[in-house]
Amino acid sequence: MKGLLIKDFKLLTRNKSTLLIVLAIILFFPMLEMDPGFIVSYTMMILMFLTVSTITYDDFDNGMAFLFTLPVDRKTYVRGKYVLGLIVAVASWILAVCINVVYMSLLANESAETIGRVLLSVLIIFPAALLMWEVILPLQLKFGAEKARVVLFIVVGATLAISAIGTKIAEANEEQANELVNVVAVKLVQLTPMQVGIVLFAVAVAGLLISYASSVRIVEKKEY
Repeated sequence: MKGLLIKDFKLLTRNKSTLLIVLAIILFFPMLEMDPGFIVSYTMMILMFLTVSTITYDDFDNGMAFLFTLPVDRKTYVRGKYVLGLIVAVASWILAVCINVVYMSLLANESAETIGRVLLSVLIIFPAALLMWEVILPLQLKFGAEKARVVLFIVVGATLAISAIGTKIAEANEEQANELVNVVAVKLVQLTPMQVGIVLFAVAVAGLLISYASSVRIVEKKEY
């Protein structure tokens, strides 16, 4: 797997223009007093999507068929992609957070309490970004870059359609819907940001296991 990771990191360095844009966002956006949450999430998502793009490079010109002639099995290949994504996610999150904290403490003279609140909010961003990546990676392995985007649009569209239907049903049963919303709202208000973060991390871990198992199954059944 070490060889696969070295290959993927070399592929990532080929996107020099994208990496420079990400670096500029991390370094200069805090000076524009932009929301740290936006900076951290934007940085994470761009770099994590780049890890998914390495699958396209691997698949180019029958590259997958060649890869599997090497002493690499399909499960190891999938594991390498998930390890790569987690490394990039953690590294990009830490880098973006550290630069924002340095800016807020040294240049913006923010109080420790304010910095603590910001850290808590961006902590929630990590599992949220991870969940999105966990959905996209199996789709990329299953359908390829172009079809994966179409499937993702269909999933988003179906989700919006279900939401619209749910809204219509709620309007038809307004009294019961209001009671349910009030109960849920009370429960959510009682949760602290830390508890929300813990719940999201638990969901992200569960999603990671499901996503990994799905990806292994996809690659093992796919013909290259």
